[in-house]
Amino acid sequence: YQMNDQNKLVTGVRVDQVEVDAVQKAQQRKETLPSGFIRLENQHPHHDAKTYVGLGYVERMPDYWELFSPKTGNGSTNTFKSIDTEKTLQLDFGYQHEHGAFSSWASAYAGLINDYVLTMYKPTGMMGMLQAHTRNVDATIAGAEVGMGYQFTDALQADVSAMYAWGENTTNNTPLPQISPLEGRLNLRYVQDRYTLGALLRVVDGQSRISEREGNIVGYDEKESSGFGVLSLNG
Repeated sequence: YQMNDQNKLVTGVRVDQVEVDAVQKAQQRKETLPSGFIRLENQHPHHDAKTYVGLGYVERMPDYWELFSPKTGNGSTNTFKSIDTEKTLQLDFGYQHEHGAFSSWASAYAGLINDYVLTMYKPTGMMGMLQAHTRNVDATIAGAEVGMGYQFTDALQADVSAMYAWGENTTNNTPLPQISPLEGRLNLRYVQDRYTLGALLRVVDGQSRISEREGNIVGYDEKESSGFGVLSLNG
C-alpha cells in the first residue's frame, strides 16, 4: 500500500500444510504452519536513500533428520512425535544509500525463537562414538551488517563490510551453538569488457561463545575456534 510519495507498507501471509508419515512406526503428524510479515519502507525524495523496518513471524517444521535421526526428543524415545515446531518472531531494519560513486548500507535483526530445535551429542560408550539427542529450547538471536562501496572509475570498484551474529539459549542461559563470529571483508574489482580481476580479503575473528557437543543435525561445537584471514585472487 503506497501511503504517500515517501512511505510504502508491504505485508504478506503464508500458510503451509505439512503431513509426515512414519511408515515403520505406523504414526503420522499433521501441522498447519502460519507465517506473516509487515514492513514499512521509506524512500527519501531528494536522495537515493531507503530505510525500512519490518516485523515477521514464521513457524518451521522439523526436517526429516531432526524427526528420525535423534535417539530421543525432549526426553522421549519417540522423537517423531515429541519435537515441536520452531516459532520465530523477528524484527528487521535497514538502510541503503547511493550518492554518485559512493554507496553504503546497514541492516540489523533481533529475534525471539520459541521451541528452537537444539541437538546434543552424547557419548554412547562405544569407541568414543556420539549419539544425537534433540530437544526444544527458547532462544534469542541478533545480528548486524554494515558496508560501504566506492566506484573509483568505470572499471575499478571497491567495497568493505563487516557482519556479526549472536545467539543465546535462554532456557539454559548458554550461548547458542554454530553461530558465526565477527567477520570483515575488503573487496576490490577491476572489470573490463574482455576480462576481470579481483581481490578479496576476508578476516574472521575467533569464536569463544560455544556450547560443547551442541549444535544441529549436521554439526556441533567442539571447542573455541581461532581467528583467521584469507586472501583470494581471481581473474
